[in-house]
Amino acid sequence: MAEILVWGDQNNPSVFDFFLDKNLFVLFLELLNMKGVPYVKMQLLQCLNIIFENIRNESSLYYFMSNNYINNVITHKYDFSNEEILAYYISFMKTLSFRLSPSTISFFYNEHQEDFPLYSEAIKFFNHKESMVRIAVRTIVLNIFKVERVRAQVCRALTTTSQPHIPCVYHYNTNYPAVNLTLNPKP
Repeated sequence: MAEILVWGDQNNPSVFDFFLDKNLFVLFLELLNMKGVPYVKMQLLQCLNIIFENIRNESSLYYFMSNNYINNVITHKYDFSNEEILAYYISFMKTLSFRLSPSTISFFYNEHQEDFPLYSEAIKFFNHKESMVRIAVRTIVLNIFKVERVRAQVCRALTTTSQPHIPCVYHYNTNYPAVNLTLNPKP
């Protein structure tokens, strides 16, 4: 399905219009919520990763990011003891982080919960035992913080969240565009 959507996005908009008319993203979310089918969740994450990596039409991209759909996929309770699910999830998050821009950043901020799920979910794996996961998480965090409008939103989310013990300390000096992230060993 991902390949068809990407082809439609790039060659025939009516293919993507069909996807919109049938509201198939809701079907994706229903599949994600099925119990006991890790293979389906892996395929869904892989499909979404392919879509977000290759979609070029801005309105198509906005559709996938709208209605809090993307945050629902990010915050879904996956079984991360399954290493394949974890790998697909982290890869998906990393792909999303590369799609961040001043025009897409608002799709990733949940105003109702004052949370930035792409950041708050990624940071949970900051000290993961697998080095590839840690590297991907650091890439995600750096991609998030390089977008100008996100800095205040993430800082506000970290200070107002119901979980203020998130062990990430964010330092930003407005004189230098560099971001310095350190991990606080004691929550």
